[in-house]
Amino acid sequence: MNKTVFKGWWGWNPSKIEDYLEDMALKGWRLSGVHLAMTIFDFNQDDPANVRYAFDYNNRPDDEYMGLIEDDGWVCTNKSAGWIMWKKEYSEERPHLLTDNQSLIDRNNRLFRLLLLLALCQIPILLMNFIDRDYSEHRLVSIIILCIYIPSLVILIFGLIRLFMANRAVKREGRR
Repeated sequence: MNKTVFKGWWGWNPSKIEDYLEDMALKGWRLSGVHLAMTIFDFNQDDPANVRYAFDYNNRPDDEYMGLIEDDGWVCTNKSAGWIMWKKEYSEERPHLLTDNQSLIDRNNRLFRLLLLLALCQIPILLMNFIDRDYSEHRLVSIIILCIYIPSLVILIFGLIRLFMANRAVKREGRR
């Protein structure tokens, strides 16, 4: 038996999707495919297993990075838009891909820089909408631009805040 599930997730909190995929494996649903920016997951019915899934953001993974993680028994299952999905079967202690706090902070900082760049790119478009007289004469165009870019900017700023807060929590309290 097979099934396909759409499961959205946020980059500042990949542990939710990691836990979901691990829970599916424990219920006997083995991950067989990943599509559409890692939001659509195909599963096959199988025996229950302890499989840990982990996501890391690294838009330029080199051979050393990949080799270090693979040497620890992790298998790369998918890459999309800078995100790398890893899996590792285990029997006793649940493994962690990012084993120290600094690795978590580094991953969050890589994602923070990307979101900051995307947020900064939105600002000129919004300013153009308010300053450029050609747009103000075409009210419908202005409304469409605002309806697209303001929510995008809000989501990006929300993500930046969440990443900043996550890094503060890791520094203050330790691991997740």
